[in-house]
Amino acid sequence: MGFAGCRCQKAKNRGARGRKSLGAVPKAAPFGNVGPPTRDPARVRPALRLLPQPGSARGRRCRRSGPGPEEGQVLPEPVRSWLARRRRWLDFSMRQVLVLGLEGAGKSSVLHYISSEAAKDRTAPTQGFNSVQVYAEGFQIDLLELGGSQNLRFYWNQYLSQAHVLVFVVDSSDGPRLPTARQELHWLLAEDPRLPLVVLANKQDKGDALSTAELHQELALHTLNGQREFFLLPTSATHAALASATSIRRVKSLLVELLSQL
Repeated sequence: MGFAGCRCQKAKNRGARGRKSLGAVPKAAPFGNVGPPTRDPARVRPALRLLPQPGSARGRRCRRSGPGPEEGQVLPEPVRSWLARRRRWLDFSMRQVLVLGLEGAGKSSVLHYISSEAAKDRTAPTQGFNSVQVYAEGFQIDLLELGGSQNLRFYWNQYLSQAHVLVFVVDSSDGPRLPTARQELHWLLAEDPRLPLVVLANKQDKGDALSTAELHQELALHTLNGQREFFLLPTSATHAALASATSIRRVKSLLVELLSQL
């Protein structure tokens, strides 16, 4: 009994010390006074953007910070080769080409055949933006396409300030919408009177497509001022037309020539 009584007394002492260290337990608030939970602003998820911000570095990955190789350590040849290529890519000066036009004009197909000659059967409509990169001699061309639906045309002029060349794609076979294309094009040109312009008379493979002379008149391109560098090219953004006079290869060559002069 003496041993059991001692053990019980020790247990009581430990319990008392534990309760003393915990301190007084705060009383719960009445149920009626409980308010809505507060939201930490730092944890609020930002709303998704449909379009990239002007001047943002699209397509670039964030660099990870961390310790480099130890002093005197020789990196393997594949790693050194990759780093050398990476430095050359980062040293390239960026040239941005803004590609605009009404929906269905063929902008996404133009971007595809500028960056690749692989056949592509169908291209989904661009809901927000589309971007591809092409490497030329000494610089990189960043082609940014914005969707051509009516609700997205409102944002077009916000991206002109970052562009070095404006490419405007027109469906030459869509006569009823040419007045809309003309209005949107001249609205853009009024924003920047010196930005070089390349108009693509696209879908020349269609039987009812207008010629470049007819399109020149329909789009009122004769009203452009003499300060702007301007080109009008007949194009067919299809794989079958890559070897023809309306090939997208001509567009790529023209862009490289224009941007190399900057």
